[in-house]
Amino acid sequence: MIARTPWGELVFAIGDVSGKGVSGAILMANLQALVRGEGKRREPAEKIVGRINTRLCEMEKPDRFVTFGFVRIDPLTGNLGYCNAGHTSFVLVRSGGEIEELSIGGLPLGIMTEATYAGAKTTMRSGDLLMLYTDGITERWSNQEMFGEARLYELVSKHQRKSAQALKEIILAAVKGFSSTPLDDDTSLLLIKML
Repeated sequence: MIARTPWGELVFAIGDVSGKGVSGAILMANLQALVRGEGKRREPAEKIVGRINTRLCEMEKPDRFVTFGFVRIDPLTGNLGYCNAGHTSFVLVRSGGEIEELSIGGLPLGIMTEATYAGAKTTMRSGDLLMLYTDGITERWSNQEMFGEARLYELVSKHQRKSAQALKEIILAAVKGFSSTPLDDDTSLLLIKML
């Protein structure tokens, strides 16, 4: 999900519901509604994620939880605040190719009402790239080998100077080409490039 706050920051959110089926889809729809409402508050990322977690825990949901990531970026200054609730690490690729994993946060959403969350801040500079993805990207199997984070990071670092659209196509082609089986897990990829 992508949104803009009234004061001009961009909000990015990504999530992956445990399990499949109708109940998982309903939980994700509820999460999207909560993010639309809570995500535009002028508060630190960890406060927003904590409130979303509390609301999800109050809902009827049979043994479901959500790994979730919340990022807010000021496009004018490059200031980035985030909270990672049990999701795969966000990947910040610096313009020189260095990779930083952004994983500070807490438990997946919907597990424990009293869960506390930490947030962190960094700054994106011109040429930097932020990647958010679900584990359907890295957990694709071919025979006894998994696509994995190392292969993904190598691809991103090698093609980091390309546009976000071109890099997305390169990554998805590599993931699909890694195995002849159809994609069987949620596969989401969000790339944000600072110009």
